[in-house]
Amino acid sequence: MLNTKLQRFALRAVVLVFGSVILAMILLSTWLAAPASRAADFQYAAPSSSSITGYAGPGGWAFMPFSSAILTRYVGPGGAVTIPTRLDGHRITSIANMAFDGCSNLTSVTIPNGVTNIGDWAFAGCTSLASVELPNSVTRLGRFAFGFCTSLTSVIIPNSVTNLEELAFSGCSGLASLTISATSIGKAAFTRCSSLTNLIISNGSPPSGLTRSSTVPT
Repeated sequence: MLNTKLQRFALRAVVLVFGSVILAMILLSTWLAAPASRAADFQYAAPSSSSITGYAGPGGWAFMPFSSAILTRYVGPGGAVTIPTRLDGHRITSIANMAFDGCSNLTSVTIPNGVTNIGDWAFAGCTSLASVELPNSVTRLGRFAFGFCTSLTSVIIPNSVTNLEELAFSGCSGLASLTISATSIGKAAFTRCSSLTNLIISNGSPPSGLTRSSTVPT
């Protein structure tokens, strides 16, 4: 009798876990399949307001942030660009992989507070990009995020950034000054930064992979 009860309990637990996984997959596919929308010079993706608003996970009921969105592509003429905090009411929280890739006419970009992730290759090959303003909300700079932005001369990476991926500033030959406090720095993050002579560690102690001198790992 006891074994039968245990078997029933185990079966119910398996069904509950399996159901939670299926719901999570549905929610993820809803997010990823969300059609790209456009506002001004920006394309973005956001979950539909008619989608399921949450799922039952191990920690209880979790709600999806329907007010947030991912900036997927810049389609404007370039120049000085300020990314808006919201697009059509959706708060921008991430800049997608390759969102500005190859925008050779982009000269400066201001990223709004609330953005936490800058994706891989997000600004790669923006050869006229001379100025970048990163908000204190950013925690990750992706692989090759600013690769070959040859007009960049200085960058201040906010203390909120804990993860600087490999090759993040690779090929930024004009980069001469960098202020950083990230605790995780990927391989060759500053390779081919031939002008980089001024390295400032802003959090008081060098992060892994860097020293207090101006020596930069390549």
